[in-house]
Amino acid sequence: MGRSSRKQQSPSPQKSASLGSFFVLVGLAWPVAVLAGAGLFGLGEQRGLPTWFSASVAMVMVLLPALGLRTLWSGARAGAGLAVFLWSLGLLLSLPLYVVDFPSSVRHGLQVALSPAGGSLAEHAGRLGHVLVSQLSRQGRVPLPQAPEFPENEDTASQVGPERRPDDWTVDAGDDEPLPSGEVGPVILAVEGEGTSLKVKVLVDSAGPPREIQFLFDTGATLTTLDRRTLAELGIAIPDDAPTATLQTAGGQVESSVLLLERLWVGHVPIENVAVALCDACAQGATRGLLGLNVTGLFDVTMSAGDQELQLQPVGVDGDRRLDVNHFVDLDASVTMWRMGRVEVAVEASNRSETAISELVVELVCGDLSFAVQVDDIAAGGSTTTQLELPRGTNCRTYQVILRSARW
Repeated sequence: MGRSSRKQQSPSPQKSASLGSFFVLVGLAWPVAVLAGAGLFGLGEQRGLPTWFSASVAMVMVLLPALGLRTLWSGARAGAGLAVFLWSLGLLLSLPLYVVDFPSSVRHGLQVALSPAGGSLAEHAGRLGHVLVSQLSRQGRVPLPQAPEFPENEDTASQVGPERRPDDWTVDAGDDEPLPSGEVGPVILAVEGEGTSLKVKVLVDSAGPPREIQFLFDTGATLTTLDRRTLAELGIAIPDDAPTATLQTAGGQVESSVLLLERLWVGHVPIENVAVALCDACAQGATRGLLGLNVTGLFDVTMSAGDQELQLQPVGVDGDRRLDVNHFVDLDASVTMWRMGRVEVAVEASNRSETAISELVVELVCGDLSFAVQVDDIAAGGSTTTQLELPRGTNCRTYQVILRSARW
């Protein structure tokens, strides 16, 4: 009988190359897929979603599209690895374009997923993932400016309302010290009456030439007022959407429309953009309204004994105009408290007037801490948002806000 022998065949070069490609692609695919999945998982965790839900969504988002992409290389041994690698890489390159601080989401996802293996391992893996994704996407997080602590103010407690939740903001209109201005000579105004019934005349700019109008010099009124007849004579219409203010009159509290005068002259000193409330009850005879703190507070006022005149030294004409601005600005805000202790605040100011606002300073009160948020350059009819980061770990679950200063 003849002996049959089988000749052992060695793998062909093509099969060896295919197998090598398979291992190379798998080796490249799994870390990229892990980073993409960790980012999606961490993003869900940071949004407060249930852990099981965040993990499920991350797996589906990484694996399911890759399985569909796998059909393009159905005959190739390395097709699955190539599909996972390309899809995961695409996620890592595109997500930072739509998700702010996606590298931090990767870090957070890795730390949460690896926390059962030990805090040190999870921390190191999270940092490494953050660095890799930041370098890959070149979209590493640019740290927000740190919000400065607000200077201590003895009367803050009396001016702050009840605690607020995010998106529930208030604007306070208390009295601040006026800011200094340039050297301007004093104004001498003749007065009529005495005691609390001092009457002065100032010029009001309107569509026509400036017109002299008599006001009651009232240091107890926050806003300057004019009656409806005078506004009509000045050619000033009352818009339907004019802001309102609550005035305390002899007959009780009334809701009044607030307008913005282009200019009011106190002697030789012009006051630009003066808020004026409509108040018929504040006019009596030749006196057409009240000259309130939004004007008188811009001067140091002295009355000469025995003389029927007031001396007014300008001290804040070009400074804080909060009492005027606050009726024409809407504030909206959001406070984001991340699980890793980072706290971010975004304040949006919308200008309802036809005059640009150059600067707002808002005090944000979180517990025993207060922070200053400055919003600059708010165009007429436009809005501007400022984002700041509070010290890590600040408890800002409830907060109060106060508009502290403003400039046209």
